[in-house]
Amino acid sequence: MLAIKRDFAGCQIPGDRSYQEDTQSFVSMTEGSDKNVAHLLTVLADGMGGENSGDVASESTVQIFIDYCCSLDVSLNDETIHEMLYSAMLAANKGLAASVEEDPGLKGMGSTLLATMVVKDYLYWVSVGDSPLYLYRNSKLVQLNEDHSMMPVLQQLVEAGELQADELENHPYRHMLREAITGDDIVLVDCPTSGFKIYPGDIIVVASDGIQTLDERAIRNEIETNRAMTAEEIAHKLLTAVECAKNPQQDNTSVNIIRVPDPGNDTLFVASERTDTEIVLRNL
Repeated sequence: MLAIKRDFAGCQIPGDRSYQEDTQSFVSMTEGSDKNVAHLLTVLADGMGGENSGDVASESTVQIFIDYCCSLDVSLNDETIHEMLYSAMLAANKGLAASVEEDPGLKGMGSTLLATMVVKDYLYWVSVGDSPLYLYRNSKLVQLNEDHSMMPVLQQLVEAGELQADELENHPYRHMLREAITGDDIVLVDCPTSGFKIYPGDIIVVASDGIQTLDERAIRNEIETNRAMTAEEIAHKLLTAVECAKNPQQDNTSVNIIRVPDPGNDTLFVASERTDTEIVLRNL
């Protein structure tokens, strides 16, 4: 079993907005009598509804989600983690419904939700909306979670020959959400029932969709160049790259980095008994 002191950090920029609708938080959770066994919960919400309510939606979503998870006293395994994340998502959605009922002026607000949990050497998540979860491994970058915007639907139209590829880039509906935390019934949820194995050298990126001003190749190259840096430094490098792109309509952007240290760095490892000789992308 691998015991790791993980390196993690989160940063934000407002982009071209005069307000910040992204909310993010890290929580270190423990279970049982061994309080040295910590599990990392990361929650990010990208609010919708404008200056007056988008921030309310994202802050409420993150706070209710965290409060729900921290209120439980369960032994963590695939089943209980899946149930916890899914139920916390439902609690956050119910909380938004209650807020709108109490203050009708908030009607129309909503938020994406992307929550991840690292338990030992496994990654779990629940995702509603279009905030991307990336994995960098062995110089490759892949998105692990589903995209609940219209982009995948439009891409299918391109593949079917019903939409031209150059039309996709500027399509007015490409960023329209098919699902979000709004207080209404939720149909599209990405919440795997089992953990995703992570390895030393992996870098996990939990972000709001503002990062997608950069394409995946640019994100991958930025991480590749700076992969030996700390999580905070990598997050800053990615946000600097977003700013340098000078998108005149740049959205709020939040980037959370979780580094699984390489076993060669003795200062970051408590112990290592791993014997794998090759780390490859699997089931992606």
